[in-house]
Amino acid sequence: MRDGEFLDRYKWWIIGLSAVITLFFAAWLPKLKIDPDVTTMIPTDMEARINTDTINSMFGGTEMVILLFRDNDVLKPATLVRVRKIIREVKQLDGVTRTMSLFDAKNIRGEEGTIVVDPAVPEIPQTPVEIEKLRKSLLSNDGVKDVVLTPDCSMTAVYATIAEKADPNQVVKEIEKVVNNNPGKAKVFFGGMPVLMEKISMYINRDISILMPVAILLMILMLYGFFRQFRGVLLPLLVVAMTIVVTMGMIPVMGWKMTIITVLLPVMMIAIANNYGIHLVALYQELNAEGKCHSRKKLVGMIFHRLYRPVLLTGLTTVAGILGLLSHVLIPAKQLGVLAALGVAFALMMSLLLIPAIMLLLKMPPPKLAKGNGKKHFLEHRLEVVARGVVRHPKRVILGFVILFLVSGVGILFLKVDANVENFFPKKNPVRVSADLINKHFGGSEAVSVWFTGDCKDPALLNRLDRYAKNLKMEPDVGHVISLADVVKEMSKAVYDPGEAYYNRIPAGRNAIAQLFELYNMGGDPEDFEQIVDFDYRNTQMLVRVNSGSTAVINDVVHRIRKLTQNDPAFAGIGGYGYINARLSGLIIQGQKRSLALAVIVVALLVMLIFRSFRSGIFISVPLTGAMIILFGLMGYAHIYLDTATAMLSSIMIGVGVDYTIHFLWRYRLEKASGKSYEDAVYTTITTTGRGITFNAFSVMVGFMALLISSFTPIRFFGFLVVVSIASCLAGAMVLVPALILQFKPVFLEENQRSAGRKKRLIMKRKEPALEY
Repeated sequence: MRDGEFLDRYKWWIIGLSAVITLFFAAWLPKLKIDPDVTTMIPTDMEARINTDTINSMFGGTEMVILLFRDNDVLKPATLVRVRKIIREVKQLDGVTRTMSLFDAKNIRGEEGTIVVDPAVPEIPQTPVEIEKLRKSLLSNDGVKDVVLTPDCSMTAVYATIAEKADPNQVVKEIEKVVNNNPGKAKVFFGGMPVLMEKISMYINRDISILMPVAILLMILMLYGFFRQFRGVLLPLLVVAMTIVVTMGMIPVMGWKMTIITVLLPVMMIAIANNYGIHLVALYQELNAEGKCHSRKKLVGMIFHRLYRPVLLTGLTTVAGILGLLSHVLIPAKQLGVLAALGVAFALMMSLLLIPAIMLLLKMPPPKLAKGNGKKHFLEHRLEVVARGVVRHPKRVILGFVILFLVSGVGILFLKVDANVENFFPKKNPVRVSADLINKHFGGSEAVSVWFTGDCKDPALLNRLDRYAKNLKMEPDVGHVISLADVVKEMSKAVYDPGEAYYNRIPAGRNAIAQLFELYNMGGDPEDFEQIVDFDYRNTQMLVRVNSGSTAVINDVVHRIRKLTQNDPAFAGIGGYGYINARLSGLIIQGQKRSLALAVIVVALLVMLIFRSFRSGIFISVPLTGAMIILFGLMGYAHIYLDTATAMLSSIMIGVGVDYTIHFLWRYRLEKASGKSYEDAVYTTITTTGRGITFNAFSVMVGFMALLISSFTPIRFFGFLVVVSIASCLAGAMVLVPALILQFKPVFLEENQRSAGRKKRLIMKRKEPALEY
């Protein structure tokens, strides 16, 4: 059965089955949920995540919403009344376990041999004298100054700890509602990891609703500009729309959620899924020239026969490259690899089956006649210039690329890795402004927890904690260190007089330490310490606040902690969300290496099978490797971090970029088999197939340009870098590869005489103009 007959006989089955599959996944779209929590990116068996979960279960959650109140003087009665009212209402929220603020801080003092615990702000001052008295008292309190109050009293902080099983997004919204219901002169800033996560969730929704329409609009303009026919726009876009529905529906079907990484998925499908349909429509127009065909069935059959093999092979290499993400350590990266690969496979099948089936139902358009003025299209003219340059100067071309690769390679030395969540947002974004204020004035919003086990009233352990804290406070990026040793020293100041041996020191005996806690419990609340020690005093944590979200900085602090505690028998582990985010950097590097290696190997093996030559795999790796060197070198020179988004680039670039080289080599081999010289075969390939390759590449670049208006800085960089990487792959396929062919004349592109004669007869028999493949 001929191709045209097969498609004509089963066209309604193809259309119906395609619709059923799409509708099935569309029914799942309402169940799609968003997960903004970056900690879920890390595998559950990672040390950082296990320790953090254990620490949270013992000491309660460590995720905090931080409110900053800024005024010329936050100790004014009106501001203090407002802050107190907001704190009281926040404490009533179900998802908040505790707060830390001016009104929660304690003033510990001694009185007649006992410890008296008073509120740091016993009452709202009403007169200037009372305000100054309060100011002096607060600034002399180590638990207040630089912790919840700046030295100039222009800002005060309120920390609200979220319950372990509460929904952080919902708690943030409720706190925002409380603040909005209590307006005042002091400006309020929202910070902390839960706020970052809530804003990520909000901006993911925004990106989905904005980026897809923008990308589709750009694609429509691109397609119409190329084909000048509505069917040339609608057929590829139909495949794109169905692919987006299917891939997005797969997320809830597989029990997954939308993350900041999978937000790339719809734009990827818009940019990639139309590629295969473009080739079919382009060939349809070319064969529909006047006098070329007499029936739709014959026309569609010729298109399918001529394109199914090269399109299928390039589609498989794209799938193989994207599946390189399966070796990535980050969970959402693996999910993106699966979803994108399945989406490309679905788009490939729809392009090869659904588009021809619909073509059989549409009335054939009037033939597109060539223009009579003899003028060449701008692209055709530029391709001829490129072809002449490559044919005349292949050695110069290769030398130019080698120099470019060497210069780019130097830039890789400056490439840095950073998974700082704060950098997801532009510098002027309110979330980023709040984070900068917290880092600068309140010790930072990132916390690293150091867990110790043993007798927490043992003076030896407490003295070690005190020594660790003093060492860490000397680090310029450490804002605050809070431990049980600080509590004991503060209580000792209330019991002992200045000049006595144990004033502001750890008592020498365990009984003396236990007595301090008993005295405190008589005048204070034992739950004041529940965040740093458990009920039985067998487990304690030291909280290290870092005033920078940079993963490099946090890793340095963690390294310092490990060095200090390496011989401590009570040391049990390190956790905290700051540590989790820092571990992402290592996972990004590890995942980048794995996915890159897997993508290159799998694609190279596929190319070896396609061309039945081991050397073909090595040959095709040259432009891909060069494009990666240019990409990472540019990132180094431009100070663009390798982060959770940009780490996806290499696999995507390999999967998409290899298509252009395969298209070129496929057509070149046919031209060479027809008896042409190396130079003529290269020239013809660049000026014919080069047109389709160039348009294909530009369609991908235009689709990804929509990412430039994303709410997230890494996604914007991702969009820009995709354009650069695809342009590099295009240059490699259209300039470097033909130059290498002319210089080295690879044997795997030479056909045997029988095959050459057969292909020559086939080409001579055809009366159509040169086709895309």
